[in-house]
Amino acid sequence: MYENQNQGYELAWDGVIEKDAPDFILLKEGDYDFEITNFERQRHNGTNGGKLPPCPKAVITLRVEGVDKDGNPGVATITHNLFLHSSCEGLLSAFFTGIGRKRKGERLNMDWSNLIGVRGYAHIGVREWTGRDGETKYSNEVKRFYSPEDAAMMKAKNGVQPKQSFHVSAQAPKFETVTDELPFGTLAEQQAQPTQGRQMSFTPGNF
Repeated sequence: MYENQNQGYELAWDGVIEKDAPDFILLKEGDYDFEITNFERQRHNGTNGGKLPPCPKAVITLRVEGVDKDGNPGVATITHNLFLHSSCEGLLSAFFTGIGRKRKGERLNMDWSNLIGVRGYAHIGVREWTGRDGETKYSNEVKRFYSPEDAAMMKAKNGVQPKQSFHVSAQAPKFETVTDELPFGTLAEQQAQPTQGRQMSFTPGNF
């Protein structure tokens, strides 16, 4: 058996396993550490109401460990949409500031490289929506990305030990986009612009 402290270790074909997969839950609203587990470049084809015209779209998947409203521990997977349009520039800045790639007030060429494994701190909310079956459902969404400075203050206030150091990266080259489309996200409260993707669905009986 080969072991690496950073990458875990190999298992034999007849090896013993015991650890269960984490339960996926609906997090109660609050501040949480997150880790980026996936990133896709897609394209938003525009909305029927014309609020946001066609533009590139970054689809970010976050893994967040926490507790539900009853205090049960588990993991949430949250999909967060970022639209590359001038009307959403503030939200893009908030994301890059939150992962330590931008400082407040500075100009930045957006760097989408090496996002997998990047960590940050965010305020996670609970969104209520109506499914196609007409039932009320619930999912988690990102309400706010904290800057490294704000994250340190919030963690101190919440009694959380810091888990991450932030580094500002060099500027990135331009990137290409593809034409796949996902359902349009929700409106971010602070700028009333569509930014959020959906997580897993929950019925009222499970919330």
